[in-house]
Amino acid sequence: MDFYSLPPSGNEAALSLNGPWKFKYVTGQDAGPDEAFVNPTHDVSNWHEIKVPGHWELQGFATPRYAGDLADGLGLYRRTFKVAAPKPGERRYLRFEGALFGYVVWLNGKKLGEWNSGFNPATFDVTDALIPGDNVLAVRISTRSRGWDFDTMDCWSISGIYREVTLYTLPATHLLDQVVRTELRPDGSAHVDLTVRASAKAELSATLVDPEGKAASSCNLSLGSDGQGRGSMVVANPRLWNAENPSLYRLKMELKVDAKVSQQLEQKVGLRQVTIQAGVLMLNGRPIKLRGVDHHEMWPEEGRVATEERLRKDLTLMRQANINFIRTSHYPPHPKLLDLADEMGFYVDCEVPFIHGREHLKDPAFQEDLYRRAKATVSRDKNHASIIFWSLGNENPVNPLGLNAGKFVKELDPTRPITFPTMGSHFRTNWEKFPAYVDLYSPHYPSGSTISDYAAKLERPIVATEYAHMRGISRGGKGLQDAWDAMYANPRAAGGAVWKFQDQGLLREAKDPATVTNGDLMVWLDEHRYYDTNGYFGVDGIVYSDRTPQVDYWWLRKVYSPIQIEAAPSLVAEANGGFKVVTENRHDFRSLAGHVLRWTLRRNQTALDSGDLRLTVQAKAKETLL
Repeated sequence: MDFYSLPPSGNEAALSLNGPWKFKYVTGQDAGPDEAFVNPTHDVSNWHEIKVPGHWELQGFATPRYAGDLADGLGLYRRTFKVAAPKPGERRYLRFEGALFGYVVWLNGKKLGEWNSGFNPATFDVTDALIPGDNVLAVRISTRSRGWDFDTMDCWSISGIYREVTLYTLPATHLLDQVVRTELRPDGSAHVDLTVRASAKAELSATLVDPEGKAASSCNLSLGSDGQGRGSMVVANPRLWNAENPSLYRLKMELKVDAKVSQQLEQKVGLRQVTIQAGVLMLNGRPIKLRGVDHHEMWPEEGRVATEERLRKDLTLMRQANINFIRTSHYPPHPKLLDLADEMGFYVDCEVPFIHGREHLKDPAFQEDLYRRAKATVSRDKNHASIIFWSLGNENPVNPLGLNAGKFVKELDPTRPITFPTMGSHFRTNWEKFPAYVDLYSPHYPSGSTISDYAAKLERPIVATEYAHMRGISRGGKGLQDAWDAMYANPRAAGGAVWKFQDQGLLREAKDPATVTNGDLMVWLDEHRYYDTNGYFGVDGIVYSDRTPQVDYWWLRKVYSPIQIEAAPSLVAEANGGFKVVTENRHDFRSLAGHVLRWTLRRNQTALDSGDLRLTVQAKAKETLL
């Protein structure tokens, strides 16, 4: 199966296959006579209906399980849909954005293929299997597919087609892939390299349109018989992308065959460059600090079913908490999250998914599995400005299979750093085993003193991809402040991501609350409904499962604030009876021009005076106001 990096863009004829499907849940791996469900004539009229996207455990077919405690079972899906006959030369593709766990797909009784990475998309060419009129699509999902435990983690393990399913049509000659890379030149210009791959020989014109809607640069490419071509554009005075000023250009492409337009595509791109200099992580030539959080895609009502509304709400809450960095723990997110990160301004660590299943990492037979997961991740997400590095796996011991996968990612994308999120105790005694192509170190849960020690000893940037476990201020409060102070003070400490954004609570119901025995740390909404967090394991968010901010949220907001007012013993100036305020701007790019500090002087709760101080301090600087 090829890795199509270009899903439906909205310009193609597309048919959503979301909605009700016929469904049967089977305990174990033998469906008996219903194994014949792949045949269109097999009777499924007495099967239940299931909502797609969705999880079968959350629709009453099985009980949700946590982490590797995944019930052995099958989910059999059937959907009938109508299509018209294609135009001559048209190709049709079926795309699954995500299904847990591994699955096999048939169309009209013909096997299309199989896929075993639940957090990566899969695209199947269905041109030769479709027929005009009614078509029968069958999907067999197994919780015991090859490498299924790679997709389990410290979170709920819930199954089914949980992301969108789309059938779309492309012209005979169409783009298969595009790679957009930016290099900043000493003269201040941006050199944009464009590499494309089409299905056949063609001519391609590309135009970069700036945020104001004006053409900034363009190029024309002649694609050879292999469909490949490469060109470049130069933007003289670019509006560079960063999390504080997320300027986006539009890349408009037009593919022609014999002077006739075959396909038109448009994609938003950010012009920016990630580098490492003297062990410091840089963006556009400036050091950056990552004020981060780990994010699971999990909602109480529908599990991993992500919508733009849900994701935008999460990112808005993050922005209001002064968060500028998201680790997509522990898998590539829904593609809409990355679109929003580009738009709203977030740095992202996009993670190649192999989490549990560590015994497989000792078996060379699973090397290709890691390569496929890595290629699927990079192929889909490589053009997002928000992604500033890739991470691989989670807290796995240093091992040859993982390192080989990391080297493979560097070959696919040499423009971004890579890292391996590592358990703190393992990192302490094994950090020297990471080869030079592993650009960043990512020890978990370091204290402030440990961060300072590593920053003094190690020569690569440090990003704590998990730190300050958020189980209440009594546990994480001082540790968060100490760790962040050390990160900010040491140039090689680029920042980190606190564990984690939200509690992992699933909405459950009980007719009699006295019968609920699956833990004593549940949040009850009323006498029957509660959020099941699997006891202590799922109560480590800065917001509750329903996204209500917890105390941890407000503490993190304070610690991460990019505007700091120094507490000085000489706040009141004796000479003239006035006072002074020292303001620090911890932004990486933005000045505080336009900000106002509003003050009130009180004595015994009585206001004596008040006023406004206009701030002008530049990024990474301090200002004293009298």
